[in-house]
Amino acid sequence: MGGFEGFVSVMGGVLDVAGVPGFLANPEAKQSYTDHQSSALRAFLDSWWKQYPGCTVGVAELLPLAEHLELGKGGRKSRGIRLGKLLCDHRDRVIIGFTIEAAGPYQGSQQYCLRRREGNGMR
Repeated sequence: MGGFEGFVSVMGGVLDVAGVPGFLANPEAKQSYTDHQSSALRAFLDSWWKQYPGCTVGVAELLPLAEHLELGKGGRKSRGIRLGKLLCDHRDRVIIGFTIEAAGPYQGSQQYCLRRREGNGMR
């Protein structure tokens, strides 16, 4: 729990009394899901760097590289929106030695650039 064991215990008790049992009852399932998400994001960033190293690109160019990301079953447009949100959510974080930077709009679409950075963690 990363040092939040006391908080988890208190919140679990509060939720139990409120009629919401099972707070964090299956941490292994969450860890498995998180590991899968991290692996998919790493594969995506690796593909992005190989295809467009240091280049400014939009979601439309990146969408074909995002096949391992869980973007839902919708059409290209809805998956593109989800990818754009994911990029925005991970902007300016160091992830496996890369940072996703917003590069401003071009023809009405936000552009992004992947940069090499110091650090190797997923923050």
